[in-house]
Amino acid sequence: MLKIDDLAEVEASLAEDNIGVTDNQEHNAEVALAIAKVRSRVRKC
Repeated sequence: MLKIDDLAEVEASLAEDNIGVTDNQEHNAEVALAIAKVRSRVRKC
């Protein structure tokens, strides 16, 4: 199961991936959705 530390690492990784594509709003929305899904999974633990 994911731990909170893992979530922070995933978010940092996604933020790095997002550098240079900040004008790509569709990609940003997908990333935000992925983060939200992971967060909701972590909260259910």
